[in-house]
Amino acid sequence: PASDQRNNENQSNVYPEMQQLKAAGFTTVRLYGDPGKTWIATIQAAKALGMGVVYQVALTNGAYDTDQFKKVIGYVGSKTFQDVVKLIIVGNEQIVAPNDKKTAGAIVAAVKAVRKIMRSEGLTMPVSSSIQADVWLGSDQPGRKDVADAIDYMGINVYPYQWGVDVNKAVTDANTQHSLAWYIESLKDI
Repeated sequence: PASDQRNNENQSNVYPEMQQLKAAGFTTVRLYGDPGKTWIATIQAAKALGMGVVYQVALTNGAYDTDQFKKVIGYVGSKTFQDVVKLIIVGNEQIVAPNDKKTAGAIVAAVKAVRKIMRSEGLTMPVSSSIQADVWLGSDQPGRKDVADAIDYMGINVYPYQWGVDVNKAVTDANTQHSLAWYIESLKDI
């Protein structure tokens, strides 16, 4: 709509920034937040530069906006979207407390809505969601299983530094709670 302030975004810096990212060795960028002109410009620049995009469909208070998702696909075209977008993430850290079945249900509903649009556009890239590892570990089986069954991959956000993990143990020490290795070991059977 004409009143949408994202219409005023200046996307002229997107292509030069994407060129710099590619020159620095980056192959993929993540689009996060609310879509606007810069998202369209980013997908188009990624196509021109042979790069990929991870596209996020945001959830706000359990609500999702698939209209914007459809509009972006419409602007860039289904073929370009399929060629460039490597992964769609539905929500990010939406479940903030263990056993939050309401939010788990909202994520599943959003994934279903996104997949319906994808089918109608002939899109086949994987769909994911992501939450903090500690919440995922503390979540009940039914809600966790519903989300896991709805997506292709689960993104787990880990933050050893937030837990004060010694930097020398933060990655490789599986015996140190909240280290990356500890999370991998704890999550491997989920």
